[in-house]
Amino acid sequence: MKIGQGLSDGALNVVHLPLCLFITISLSGLFSLAFKLGYMPIVISICIFLSVVFLVAIFTSKFHSMSSIGTRLSLAHISLTCLLGGVAVHPPPEIPIMMLWSISIIATTSIIISTIEIWLTEKVQYSSAFSQQLERQINGVLFFSIALFIYASGKVSGWVIAIGVINHATLFYTLIFPNHYKKPLKSWYPFLRLGMIIIITLALLPIITSQIALGFILISLGLCLAAGATEIRFSLVYNHIHKIRK
Repeated sequence: MKIGQGLSDGALNVVHLPLCLFITISLSGLFSLAFKLGYMPIVISICIFLSVVFLVAIFTSKFHSMSSIGTRLSLAHISLTCLLGGVAVHPPPEIPIMMLWSISIIATTSIIISTIEIWLTEKVQYSSAFSQQLERQINGVLFFSIALFIYASGKVSGWVIAIGVINHATLFYTLIFPNHYKKPLKSWYPFLRLGMIIIITLALLPIITSQIALGFILISLGLCLAAGATEIRFSLVYNHIHKIRK
């Protein structure tokens, strides 16, 4: 499916988002029940879901009720990420090892799903402007959540949260200025941000020491800056060319 054309049989559209919200609530509820976290992570997960969806819908051009959100894998990716976001914003005073392993496994699963999703949507073209931005913003939430978990685990100090802020700043720029944004032509580019998420997830693993985690975080920071600089560069170049043509 080309962007702007009708939906293919395997693609999901905006009307499937309530189902995604139901899955998010269910997964968050099960996780909170398993680790006795209370209801706040569930509420925060819902707020994250609604905030991301509404912001992307508001700032996406040509948004309508039949806009694609990707494939069925998108439901799992969004739900798992919102689950992590809710727990990351309201973590327990001390994160037990079993919970940290569970979080690492969920984050890894979300990354694998996102990787397959990006590859699949490129191959079968089940994408739209809305689904592309939604995927980017959800991955931004995943990255920021992992950074919060690393800080909560005590491996590094609060400066790791700044990496998530830098990443979100770039993503938010491409969201609120859609006319200034041009997707880089390199097919490997979407995997650059996934690479930095994978590396920072390695720093979260309980078997990783603080010193090694610091190295992973610095590498992830370098990839984050490279991805942000690339997007800003393409945005400025595209905007300049657009002004010349006008």
